[in-house]
Amino acid sequence: SANETPKDSETVDILTEEESSSELSQSEWVEQNAPKSATYADDTLTTKYGTFKFKEATYKESLEGKPVVLVHFDYTNTTEENQNIEFLIWDYFDGVQIFENTTESVGSLMMLDDEEYYDEYQNTQVEINPGGTVPAAYGFVLKNASAPLTLNFKDENGSLIGTREYTLQ
Repeated sequence: SANETPKDSETVDILTEEESSSELSQSEWVEQNAPKSATYADDTLTTKYGTFKFKEATYKESLEGKPVVLVHFDYTNTTEENQNIEFLIWDYFDGVQIFENTTESVGSLMMLDDEEYYDEYQNTQVEINPGGTVPAAYGFVLKNASAPLTLNFKDENGSLIGTREYTLQ
């Protein structure tokens, strides 16, 4: 019948070179394929695209009246190419608020050019030259003021490497 397994067949797995490399441990793979993994220590996020040295935060309201945490840091481009800080924030930062029953992503703040700290915000919207260091600020718009902003830092694989919490003042 059709359900019977043929007795004379043999299954042969032919792996391509790429597939066989999946035998590497994750750390071996990262070592071979990533220049270096991101780390977070001593208020500094180090990525293969530069470093973020965190400073104080500013608390304000968005135009819609939502609480905002404006995170201040110095960014240094450690590469040979121009870097856009906002793209790095999207890759390495995950801003959330942890409530009693849910964890929710926060929004990002667009700033107008007459606002305080606009120059620092503007540095997240332009290209930073190789070797350049700029003061920067990025605003996270919270759902409400009942929970702090939790900034989770991720490495290139999306693994959590550190957390920084901002309690509204």
